[in-house]
Amino acid sequence: MGFNSLAFLAFLLPVLTAYYLARSNYRLQNWILLAASLVFYAYWSVGYFFLLLATVILDYGLALAIGRTTRSKTRRLLLSISLGANLGVLGLFKYADFVTWTFSRMFGIPWHSLGLLLPIGISFYTFHSMSYTIDVYRDTIRPTSRFDDFLLYVMFFPQLVAGPIARAHWLLPQVSNPRTINPAQFRTGLYLVLAGYAKKLVVADQLAKIANTVFNGYTRYRGLDLVIGTVAFAFQIYGDFSGYTDIARGISRWMGFELTLNFDLPYLSRNPKEFWSRWHISLSTWFRDYVYIPLGGNRGSEIRQYANVALTMVLAGLWHGAAWTFVLWGAYHAALLIFWHATEKRWPAGASSEPVYRRAVKIIGMFGLTLIGWVFFRSQTIGQAFYILRNISWTVSPESLSLGIPVMILAGALLMIQLWEYRTDLLVFARLSVLSQAFVFSALLALICLFGQGPSREFIYFQF
Repeated sequence: MGFNSLAFLAFLLPVLTAYYLARSNYRLQNWILLAASLVFYAYWSVGYFFLLLATVILDYGLALAIGRTTRSKTRRLLLSISLGANLGVLGLFKYADFVTWTFSRMFGIPWHSLGLLLPIGISFYTFHSMSYTIDVYRDTIRPTSRFDDFLLYVMFFPQLVAGPIARAHWLLPQVSNPRTINPAQFRTGLYLVLAGYAKKLVVADQLAKIANTVFNGYTRYRGLDLVIGTVAFAFQIYGDFSGYTDIARGISRWMGFELTLNFDLPYLSRNPKEFWSRWHISLSTWFRDYVYIPLGGNRGSEIRQYANVALTMVLAGLWHGAAWTFVLWGAYHAALLIFWHATEKRWPAGASSEPVYRRAVKIIGMFGLTLIGWVFFRSQTIGQAFYILRNISWTVSPESLSLGIPVMILAGALLMIQLWEYRTDLLVFARLSVLSQAFVFSALLALICLFGQGPSREFIYFQF
């Protein structure tokens, strides 16, 4: 039941209707959302729903126990059980085949897949749940005594399977208290939903055809065609993932919830640090707070700091998938961050008032570096990634025009819109006059209807 399916629309309408009818009783609204979230996840897999439920029950109980004791050894033991259980389940389903395959290649022994299907959203809901027990252990939040509130915090269906990764201090108070919905929330929510579907159906799904053509048949291509395929994938994954987040945030606003911002015009970043403050923000801040800082962060010697950055980014890369290409992608971004930190004094980020041309050069340069990373991310093997990087050039082929025109139109249109948002704010189109809003919303709806005919592709991050 993906957001881009008719089944989801058929599911969402009665849920919203029941939710609004219960507007005078937020507890009843919570039970409606909880029931909807259970149905939403069970639609994917009833069996794996019980795995998710076991995770929630365990962390709920452990967090209560941590909150009720002051003995440091006991608290550490309880936290270790939570982390061990969550990471153990994640490791079994997501990384067991990868680890055993790697060892089989290293030692030349036969390998057989365990054949375990990856539970949808496991990388997201385990991080939701783990961050809760860690924050309770750190005394930054108090454990909730209501199991239904905690279950809804983890399972809230708009963000359950592909984020944003919610923190308990942000989302749990919204679950535990009455919510209001004003016209501005509904209007901005509508814009986010329409913009999200447009990013997915109009941009991501159309560019996926070109990216898949080039990457799946990469040995047939050279020169500019490989550049075009990589650019197509860069905007595909952005439109796909940020589109999902926009839809999730928009639907949540219709119900009085505010999810955290997950994308903030990342391709307009001027340096690696800024990119990671704009791309998949909920994940980068999660790794910062729960991995990088506990490792020592920016304390200690420069070598120690760089080692912390490297380990954090490699783990972030591995979070995306059980493959060495994702490890290399994380290591590559670690190298960019380390190089930037090492040269920051000589190559300052620049103030917001710096000349436009200088800012543009930095943005273009950072986008080029980001494209190299996307080659590792999208490639199926390390050999494929290096083949593409070796054969990239500005050499034009007979197919360059047919491949490049759709990318220029779709990516160019999205960039023009984002430049306007960059100069104003991300919701500028939802704050226009009533007549202008009607035009923008109608145009988005027309594009969605035009490009949304036929089957749509599954959201990329569903596989993570």
